Amino acid sequence: MYSSDKVSIIADNLSPYETQGLCVTSEQDILVCLYNPSRMNDNKVVRMSLNGQIKQTIQYNKQNKPLFSYPQLVTENINGDICVVDDYVTVVVVNNDGQFRFKYPESGKSTHTICSCYGIACDKLGYILISDRLYSQIHQIDSDGKFVQFVLTRQHGIENPFGLSIDNKGQLWTIEIE
Repeated sequence: MYSSDKVSIIADNLSPYETQGLCVTSEQDILVCLYNPSRMNDNKVVRMSLNGQIKQTIQYNKQNKPLFSYPQLVTENINGDICVVDDYVTVVVVNNDGQFRFKYPESGKSTHTICSCYGIACDKLGYILISDRLYSQIHQIDSDGKFVQFVLTRQHGIENPFGLSIDNKGQLWTIEIE
C-alpha cells in the first residue's frame, strides 16, 4: 500500500532544490517546500500531482518579491489556504491560487513571536496551530492570522514541542524532544 518510489521520483525531478516539508492536500495533490541553497531568492512551494507533475508554483507576491526565504513545513487548512513555516520564525499563508494572504506573526502588529517553529497543523474549524520549541508553547491563530490563544505551554507540562498533527477526532498530537 505504501510506496517510496513516488517520493524518490518526485525528489529527482526537483534538482537543484532541496526538498523540505510536504503534505497531501484534500484534492489529492502534493505540496512540497523547495529550498535552493545556491540562490536565496529562488525558494518556493510547488503543487504536484501524485505522479510528480508540477501543477502550480508559489514563489512571489504581487510585487514580484519572494514569499519565502527558507520554506520548511507546509500544510493546507480547511479553506484550501496553504500554510508554510518559513525560516523557523514565520508562517506565510497564501490562498489556493498562491496569492499572499498574511504572515504570522506580522512584524509590528503582533505581540507574539515564534522563535523555533518545527510543527504546524490545521484543525477542522480552520484554526492553524504552530509549535514553538524555544518558548515551549503552541500558538492557535484563526484563518485570518489573528492570535487566538496558546493551546499548550510549559504550565501545561509541554517542553520542546517538535511535530504537530491533529487526528480525525480533533485531538492534537505533538512530539517533544529533549
